[in-house]
Amino acid sequence: MTLYALVDCNNFYASCERAFQPKLEGKPIIVLSNNDGCVIARSQEARALGIKMGVPYFQVKKICTQYNVHVFSSNFQLYGDMSSRIMESLESFSAHVDIYSIDEAFLSFPSHSKNLEYLGENIKNNLYKWTGIPVSIGFAPTKTLAKLANHIAKTKTTKGIFSLTEPHSCEAILRQFPIKDVWGIGYKWQKKLRQNGILTAWDFINAPSAWVRQHFSVIGQRVQMELQGISCLGESGQPAEKKNILTSRSFGKAVRSLPEIEEAIANYTACACQKLRRQHSYTQAIYVFLRTHKFYNREKYYRLSTVKELLPATNDTRYVIHMAKQAVRDIFKPGYDYAKAGIMLLQLTSEKHQQDMLSPKTSENSQKLLSIVDQYNKKWGSQTMYFLGQGHPQQRHWKKKQKYGSPRYTTSWHDILKVH
Repeated sequence: MTLYALVDCNNFYASCERAFQPKLEGKPIIVLSNNDGCVIARSQEARALGIKMGVPYFQVKKICTQYNVHVFSSNFQLYGDMSSRIMESLESFSAHVDIYSIDEAFLSFPSHSKNLEYLGENIKNNLYKWTGIPVSIGFAPTKTLAKLANHIAKTKTTKGIFSLTEPHSCEAILRQFPIKDVWGIGYKWQKKLRQNGILTAWDFINAPSAWVRQHFSVIGQRVQMELQGISCLGESGQPAEKKNILTSRSFGKAVRSLPEIEEAIANYTACACQKLRRQHSYTQAIYVFLRTHKFYNREKYYRLSTVKELLPATNDTRYVIHMAKQAVRDIFKPGYDYAKAGIMLLQLTSEKHQQDMLSPKTSENSQKLLSIVDQYNKKWGSQTMYFLGQGHPQQRHWKKKQKYGSPRYTTSWHDILKVH
């Protein structure tokens, strides 16, 4: 038998900013989406001011000024690196770390583990000492119950640690826990469950199993079993391989020239291919699209896309950039103000198909070169080494707005903290 602990970082993006600026402790913080559009993360203090997730920044700008809210553009290089450090640190406490998201992971322990509060405090204290990120921890015999326990730890306790291992206390909590807050229960399921008088987790546990399977498939039945304390999700191991990889961005300003769009697509392609190699996959086709802004001028709205087949399947950034630029030239139409572009890698496979006589040749040296590029950028910072078609990082006039950007403290030599 296994005991699970869900370790969830508190207000992760805001906490990453605080880790390098301790003066922000206790201050309201929000983090904005690409091009500083919408609120995608908030500290607890910003929530208390009534700032909602997903709201456009211009709608809350007055509140931010009035209450001195600290505003940050999204710094995903920093957040991604901090996430990696946290996940590596968690391996010090358990041999089985199952990464669920950028700021959450399940740890597995023997079911007979004792003194869970001490274990939780040890994890919390060391993570904070090593990374500066506060976490909440929920212990339970299944992953769904651990997720539920973490919710309670985060919202109902002062220590941020809670365990659902005692049957009597577990029943009392499940009788009060809203079905809408159960992991795996989406909005459509909530509506149907409410219509059938199922309002709490306890109601769902006691619903007839055959009825649950009939109306919510085997997935709903697994949720029910997990809530009953029967583990059926198990260890997922490494994150599942993606079937497609999409990289797209809105431009920081309207773009009219073909060279700038080609440069943007080259950068998106390089990013997508890096993810592709990370999961040891190859792509057999690419989908490239361009579009203008929907709302600025409807008479000149333009969106077009195209698909290019790749022979053979490849993860060679240079070849994919070459084909992506060809795709852009096929769909580009002069005279338009373009707002967004993107590329999707399609038909991913784990096998490198045999080449035919007409396809471009890829050698072992190419794979070694790409491996060196990936390792170099991982060690010295993203895009320390880049392909010519991507343009110089400081001269990409199309790149997204980051008016409130914070330094990349852990991934750029230029942004390393200096102690005077």
